[in-house]
Amino acid sequence: MTEEQMKALLDRLMEASYERDRYYEEDATRPEPGPPASPEQLAALERHWGRRLPPSYRKLLGIYNGISNFWFDVPLLSTQDVIDDTQEMRLLAEPFPELWRWAFACTTESYDALTFDPSQVGDDGELAVVLVGDAGEDARWPTLEDCLRDLLARVEAELASEQADREDLPQ
Repeated sequence: MTEEQMKALLDRLMEASYERDRYYEEDATRPEPGPPASPEQLAALERHWGRRLPPSYRKLLGIYNGISNFWFDVPLLSTQDVIDDTQEMRLLAEPFPELWRWAFACTTESYDALTFDPSQVGDDGELAVVLVGDAGEDARWPTLEDCLRDLLARVEAELASEQADREDLPQ
């Protein structure tokens, strides 16, 4: 996936999440992407994790270094948030001791998180991505790109369902 394709995917995911949220909240907040991560910020995160970043994650951070309300209410953490081991990440330490350090999107609002699984590395350096919640592991994808495509499909399906429900309502 090129950088332009990644940006288009992220932008569509943010827009679909916002459109979906507007059905549930009158004051829905539009996701706000951060500026691209600098080479120094990327290097700092690699030092923190003690490994190279997955290529797709490096690409994502080179486009947006953090996004509020990235997917539903879950923010994509900035490189500094990950390095600082935010409170949201620490809540994952007990139920997911192998994964909490690798969280890159999480919130205490819903206890949902996206983490990398460093025990599953592809030949291309991509790490598996795991969606975890308070009930345990909810989904797993071989790469971040697969995860993003699936998250977009989930949001768009929910948005389409809400739109169809509203169309059936009397005026």
